[in-house]
Amino acid sequence: MNSVCTHHYPQITYRNNERLLWNPVMKKTAANLPEERVRLRFIEALLNESTISPARIATEKGLGLGKDQAGRTDILCYDRNVEPLLLIECKNEKIRLDEAAALQIGRYNFQVQAPFMVLTNGSTDFWFRREGDVSLTRLDTPPESIIPGDKSTTRDAAYWIQRGFIGHETGPELQNSLIAMLKGSFAADGADGADVRFLQIPPSKSIHDLAHYYHVLSWPGHKLHIGVTCMPDRSGATLIVAVVVRNDEPLALLHVKPSLMNGIDEQNAFMHARDVDERFNITEKTGWTLQPDNPSGLRNFAEITKTLLSQYEMLTS
Repeated sequence: MNSVCTHHYPQITYRNNERLLWNPVMKKTAANLPEERVRLRFIEALLNESTISPARIATEKGLGLGKDQAGRTDILCYDRNVEPLLLIECKNEKIRLDEAAALQIGRYNFQVQAPFMVLTNGSTDFWFRREGDVSLTRLDTPPESIIPGDKSTTRDAAYWIQRGFIGHETGPELQNSLIAMLKGSFAADGADGADVRFLQIPPSKSIHDLAHYYHVLSWPGHKLHIGVTCMPDRSGATLIVAVVVRNDEPLALLHVKPSLMNGIDEQNAFMHARDVDERFNITEKTGWTLQPDNPSGLRNFAEITKTLLSQYEMLTS
């Protein structure tokens, strides 16, 4: 089944210009690594959608599996009597879940004895219920006693700032337009079916950290994809970013600083591709403007990116 953390994203913090993940349960930082991202996304889902309080969520709890089989739980949740309730094993986002991984969580749970287990890679969940000491039953949906399905996440400006989508220096009016765009591509109430991926894009000349969650759209007729997102720049302003990739290799970058879009003469956009480094005013060049309350804003930006880059034969072959 689709993961309960599909539309949840880890909180981040910065230390010496390095982006780190923030664990809101343990109140500590973690390296920005694939399995850690999945773990913190699942924690976000638990905090926002489950009946489990933060005080009953633990991470990296040691297991007694013998001298040569030391292990730790990724996430272990407890019931109100402080008995194990839910054991969660997190895998790399690119790892396909299979029987071997399911056997691992079963082996871990032999020690934990939680009645429910989840195996997740951030896009797919396998939920299990323990039957007796060793038998597991696969569940079609999460237990309603844990994920009731009637809770929603507040996605205001603070939410998106904490997760690295909006810069902290962005003004309130611009925040509202960006929130509408982000909800349309990254939130459950607007982005059902959207292909959201973490893309490990290397830094560019103008942005020090492009690795982020992107709404990825195909370019019909070409072996290309366009990832669109929002992220802060070094100054705390927000950038709207599009990256064109082929086989996970970035071919072109377009970003716009919307805080500069009110000035007709402002060079508010930057495009980088092979043999191209160009600054320009995106409204003057394409007619594109940032519309308030537009949940399709990032999809529109992807179309503008196609229009701008179609002139380069290297991108349309």
